[in-house]
Amino acid sequence: MGRHCFFTTARDGKLKEYIHWHDNIFPEVCAGLRAAGITSLTIYNQPGTNVLVMNIHTAGDLDLDKAIGSDSAYQKNPRCQEWEELMKTDFHHGWTELKEIHASDREWNKQLGLASAPPRPRATSSSGPDPDEPPRFYGTEKGSEVTDAGPEVPHASGAQGSQLQASPLPEEPKRWSGTAKGEHGEVRKP
Repeated sequence: MGRHCFFTTARDGKLKEYIHWHDNIFPEVCAGLRAAGITSLTIYNQPGTNVLVMNIHTAGDLDLDKAIGSDSAYQKNPRCQEWEELMKTDFHHGWTELKEIHASDREWNKQLGLASAPPRPRATSSSGPDPDEPPRFYGTEKGSEVTDAGPEVPHASGAQGSQLQASPLPEEPKRWSGTAKGEHGEVRKP
């Protein structure tokens, strides 16, 4: 399975209409995306903003430019062309692909010594991830000894596994402050 993440900003005053269009998406767009190998497409909105984030999962390691780009079979369908043009001209300025920097199915499995982890996604366009960039490691260089031992982790069978080892992470800046009231009560700033 391939996965891709993108972001954009909806044009001012257009978010509600954008959501309405996606709640009533053209059937030809759904069929065209499925036929191109898109198995899942999810769009999120950062509350209180016009920021949109889109996650796409594909059947296999697809090149999205070939699968749904301007020269694809998907774009040759007039209703799909109409949809894409409507989204680009009326609702946003296009999507920018984000670089995947962490995935639990890869990094966690590697750290736990589980089944081989899938490789990082390769670039699908000039704005995609850089396949030649080395992986990021915190606190150690790849292949060096890690000395901070973690707790014993039980194996799925119930037997005790080996100790996890991890290097300390750099202190991250606080990204959120304030309070919010949710279904489980008030959440305070860190």
